[in-house]
Amino acid sequence: MLAAAEPLVDGFIDFWRTHRPPLRVLDLLSTEGAKRFRHMRVVLLNRLTKALAAEIEQVQGKDCD
Repeated sequence: MLAAAEPLVDGFIDFWRTHRPPLRVLDLLSTEGAKRFRHMRVVLLNRLTKALAAEIEQVQGKDCD
């Protein structure tokens, strides 16, 4: 399971490093109360969370076989 998790974590960290400047702006504007940017942040994190959950389910399913 560790071997499957490492590339997933690396991809997650690479995504944040690659897109750090716009993500920082998104976080800052969300924190300051800009509803449009808060919504964009929620959508982004929701998609990421769902993709991560799908990968975890897939890996867990392989471990059970």
